Amino acid sequence: MEIRMNEVVLAGRTTSDLIRQADGMVHFLFEADPKQKPFHCFCEGVTADNLERFCRVGDEFSLEGQLCWHQFGNEPHPKLLVKVRYVSFGRKLATLR
Repeated sequence: MEIRMNEVVLAGRTTSDLIRQADGMVHFLFEADPKQKPFHCFCEGVTADNLERFCRVGDEFSLEGQLCWHQFGNEPHPKLLVKVRYVSFGRKLATLR
């Protein structure tokens, strides 16, 4: 029997503005480690609505989701993204200064 698991749990902060697409998905970059490239993430539904409403660039939060491949229309190869299911909000950037 083969067992597989595709779960992602990250804590960090956004490094880009949230971008709402025509299909309702919200895309953003999420930095879990300042020494590494940020992860390209997206979410939809209530998670996207709440993220747009309560989060700004630099705000801290944790997320749960899974890895998935996504083909953008203008890219020759698919990209590996994090599809976010749940978000737990942390400190706001303004309180950390």
